[in-house]
Amino acid sequence: MAAGIAAVYLYFVHYAASLMTEAFTITGILWTVDVATCLAGGLKSSTADQGPLGSTELLWYGLQLGVAMGVTLLLRQVVLFFFVAMLLWLVWVAMRYRQLRTAVPSLLLSGVVVAAMLAPWIWRNYRVFGRLTLPNTNAGFTFFWSNHPIQGTCFESVLSPERGVSYQELIPPELRHLNEAQLDRALLRRGLGFVREDPARYLLLSLSRIPVFFLFWPTAESSLLSNAARVLSFGLFLPFMAYGLVLDAVRAWRRWRGEGSSASLTLSTSPRFLYGLFILVYTAIHLASWANVRYRLPVDAFLMLFAAYGIEHLFTRLWSRTRATDRAHLARPCQ
Repeated sequence: MAAGIAAVYLYFVHYAASLMTEAFTITGILWTVDVATCLAGGLKSSTADQGPLGSTELLWYGLQLGVAMGVTLLLRQVVLFFFVAMLLWLVWVAMRYRQLRTAVPSLLLSGVVVAAMLAPWIWRNYRVFGRLTLPNTNAGFTFFWSNHPIQGTCFESVLSPERGVSYQELIPPELRHLNEAQLDRALLRRGLGFVREDPARYLLLSLSRIPVFFLFWPTAESSLLSNAARVLSFGLFLPFMAYGLVLDAVRAWRRWRGEGSSASLTLSTSPRFLYGLFILVYTAIHLASWANVRYRLPVDAFLMLFAAYGIEHLFTRLWSRTRATDRAHLARPCQ
């Protein structure tokens, strides 16, 4: 059902045909999470006397996880924050099932593969800029512009002409002689300085990014295609996403109340916990820096699972009521 939603989700259709990395990034994130859940499942089922076949399978998952993370990081470096949280979750799963020693070789292999995939680009940046830096050098620019005092307490994903200044003009003149890597770090320090100088403004500015990030209604500034894609994708399925999330949370709560600590262990090590972790981490990163509907699309991919869960639940209840009504009608005596 979730696959069917993805097939008619206009945002996905639009960006799959665009010369942008969105479709590839979403695929990479889903691939990474899929392998991580397989690795977690292997750790849960492992035993001390499992034998070499189990260890080989876990190493194979570790190799896949490293390749998936490496590819995705080369596409969109912001997922690094979630990958750190995901690896900590895998360590938690291994510890809870007393398989930490079994998990370490797979996780180390993943790290080696990621380092090997990023190394050529890090070396290239070192040769060009004279310092070690990650392949992407725009985090400082993004944080500086998104939290600049010119934004006030109301975030604008694109500065309006009324501001009378361009993004390049916001860069302090005394920093413009720096190379790209140096300027990125200098702007990051300036951006963090904005936060320290006025944390209340930063909090209000971050809260103002919520409607920008979760925008689903048409706006006058957007084209007809953008408005249609927005309303007929996220706007159309948002009620089912919300219903599925609430339904899943209620069932988890009931299970926790009934089973206690055993239910907590099951829930915290289940794939749904990792899905929720991605939604929270990825959303928080963009609310703290730069929010845009386009950056929310990976979150939509995970919310589709909950939308499918909600639709399936509603359909099942409607079908049961219809069958019950039909049986009651057939059971009536003839007049």
